Amino acid sequence: MAESAQRLGLDWTLLYLGRSRESMAFTERVEALGNRAVIRADDTDGTPTIRKILGRVRPETAIFVCGPEPLIEAVLKKLAKADQVEVHFERFSAPPIVDGRPFRIVLASSGEVIDVASDQSMLDAILAARPGTVHSCKQGFCGTCRLKVIQGEPDHRDSLLTPSERADGEILPCVSRAGQTLTVDL
Repeated sequence: MAESAQRLGLDWTLLYLGRSRESMAFTERVEALGNRAVIRADDTDGTPTIRKILGRVRPETAIFVCGPEPLIEAVLKKLAKADQVEVHFERFSAPPIVDGRPFRIVLASSGEVIDVASDQSMLDAILAARPGTVHSCKQGFCGTCRLKVIQGEPDHRDSLLTPSERADGEILPCVSRAGQTLTVDL
């Protein structure tokens, strides 16, 4: 993205963070971008604060962040009330289950009941019972694992489904949950 932005003459900066420089990929490519790109390794530069990472963000800025959950959450929290700032993020794994409670899934096709533990995704519980269930990202943005809810109240935690898709009973079991029992078309 930075290489494209540079070719297009856009205003951009890149901050590449890592635990150690030896563990960071593409450092030569990042260095070739010049002084708009900064590489910081915790082992040599220390662990930066969120204030040092973001600095002062001007309106009409787009921030792109990927990395571990604590970094993403810190950026989202810091910029939650920022005026005219777009935040785009990508996780390396599914978001953690927060305030999870156990619930049940009923598979409409067979009547099979699957228990979902408080720290388990609905998709993982389904995969334990039906290993061939189609899925991909496990992060709530590809839609491959999409199911239809027949009965029950889903707790949508994805970033893909539109309000009308949710109203039509669609759910992404990789990240979404339920209050008690959810019957799905599977």
